[in-house]
Amino acid sequence: LQLFENALEGPIPLVLLRWKFVEGRSIELRGNAGLEIPADIADIGDFSELDLNGHNLRGPVPPIVLRWKFLDKRTVDISRNGGLELPTDVGDMLDRVAVMDLSNHGLQGLIPLKLLQYKFVDDREILLNSNTGLVLPADIGELGDGVSEIDLSNHRLQGAVPSSLNALRRLQRLDLS
Repeated sequence: LQLFENALEGPIPLVLLRWKFVEGRSIELRGNAGLEIPADIADIGDFSELDLNGHNLRGPVPPIVLRWKFLDKRTVDISRNGGLELPTDVGDMLDRVAVMDLSNHGLQGLIPLKLLQYKFVDDREILLNSNTGLVLPADIGELGDGVSEIDLSNHRLQGAVPSSLNALRRLQRLDLS
């Protein structure tokens, strides 16, 4: 089934995902401009690999997809997309994850504050490099007095630099280049 290079939009129907990833049928979805990962993707059944790399997907990443990738250690590839957004509760799963690599995923939207807390306060390896359109949270100043350095270079940030950075009294180095 060839559905590539169209202007398809909205959530990918579960039946197509089931055919592709559970039953192993050949289905090409790349090259569409507005497809989304469906919120109920957990209903596709058991799969060995979920490869949605380079599909130009947009919209929120269902938390279950990140759970599969980082907690269950399943083969899940959602890199090289064009507008995926992190769920606001993504930081909740980091209690059990030492490294979270979301580089080159085409992420956009607000970076959840809890993710930045794990990166700059707890010194966990949270990689968000080479995304397009990530925005600093307005409440970034709530990271606390323990933060002396924030390095978000190569993150292609958008939007205003939050004035709440003034609350980080011990901040000595800020790199947003």
